Amino acid sequence: EVFGSGSRCVEHVTGARPLCLEVKCGEAGAEAGKVVLVVGGGKTRMRCEYTGQELRLPGGTEVVCPSFEQTCPESICPANCAGRGRCDFTQSPAACECFDRDDSTPLCLASPWSFSPTASPRPTDSAMPSAAPT
Repeated sequence: EVFGSGSRCVEHVTGARPLCLEVKCGEAGAEAGKVVLVVGGGKTRMRCEYTGQELRLPGGTEVVCPSFEQTCPESICPANCAGRGRCDFTQSPAACECFDRDDSTPLCLASPWSFSPTASPRPTDSAMPSAAPT
């Protein structure tokens, strides 16, 4: 176990007492946006692909991956870029890269929604409308 400013306690799969390990917030490449558990005295890095994933450590102990958002809050883009961009974890702090290249707002709020609202070209006259095409 590792105790210190760079460690976090992660849950055992069995529900036993949490295990404290060195944890890194992935910033680049395949580790970007992922929680990385550092074990074996710093020799082995194990990447959590998603929250709740079960990983078997080299010693055989199984742990549950913590959420990136809770473990690395400083690495999350505010408001998830309003759904109009992607979070660029290579920047420090993480920043939104808007889908609309002309949008320079920090949350991509000047970007149009990625889909247009739709309306039926001809309203129905039926008292019992159906979803089936006519």
